[in-house]
Amino acid sequence: ILFLGMGRLRPAPKSLQVTFLDVGQGDGAFIEFPGGQTMLVDAGSGMPFDVGKAAIIPFLWERKIGTIDDLIGTHPQMDHIGGVGSIIKKFTVKNLFTNGMNSPRLFYQTFLKTAADAGLTPRGINGTDPPIERGGCKVVFLNPIASVAPNEKDMNNHSIVFRLSCPSLSDSSFLFTGDIEKKAIDALLGGEQGAGLRSDILKVPHHGGKGSLDDRFLNHVSPKIAIFSVGERNRYGHPHPMVVMAYKQIGAKIYRTDQDGAITVTLNRGEGFSLRSFREGKMKKVRFDRPIFMQEIENLKKGIVRIH
Repeated sequence: ILFLGMGRLRPAPKSLQVTFLDVGQGDGAFIEFPGGQTMLVDAGSGMPFDVGKAAIIPFLWERKIGTIDDLIGTHPQMDHIGGVGSIIKKFTVKNLFTNGMNSPRLFYQTFLKTAADAGLTPRGINGTDPPIERGGCKVVFLNPIASVAPNEKDMNNHSIVFRLSCPSLSDSSFLFTGDIEKKAIDALLGGEQGAGLRSDILKVPHHGGKGSLDDRFLNHVSPKIAIFSVGERNRYGHPHPMVVMAYKQIGAKIYRTDQDGAITVTLNRGEGFSLRSFREGKMKKVRFDRPIFMQEIENLKKGIVRIH
């Protein structure tokens, strides 16, 4: 199914809505700005199945989205950009952002070719780039920074990190952290970017892995909501129990995509933020013993997908 020319068929929203998608063991978040502009941050894995095709595309179809204004691949690892190619093929993508690193791995070279075939040239982002403004909201880039040298064996610490805020709506803010670990966290806390870390809603770094745990970071960000993007019974043991406990101890409310499904946070003018998960909703588990085409049809009707 190819929805060409769909554009935006539904009324432009007046709020900011951020959905942390249940993409299994990986990351994927969809942002709808006031006025209707959209941003996709990562798109899950491409192996052993294409999460972009099986989960994210049906989600976007259900929301009548045909254009993605900004697509951000936080860093070139399979569990973050493996599903991007399918998105590029089926939607109009206006801007494509990466962390500027290259990778010789086949999945990344395939991603670059798919982007080129769609007429997209990835723009490398770093922590000194000017903010992106969309619908009265601001995306401020904090990482990568020059003090952490690019290294193919240490791509996590070169993840794109950004803070999202909408001053015209609310004082609340979001912090997206990719897979950063101690080296990047140290650099952020020790640099001028540290002043921009405090946020109410945090996408926990590196799926809650132990290497991302830093008490200074937790206390500096001081999130009210900590969101773990993880796959059910994943082989990495994410999130690490010590990490979950650390966030609980600072008073953050814990949400996990493996337990709560997709998590949507909405900022409304003068009302702070509201949050809902699909835990109690009608969730459709994707069955991989059936053709992807049929899954897309069924999930398009449901509009809610849960990956296990």
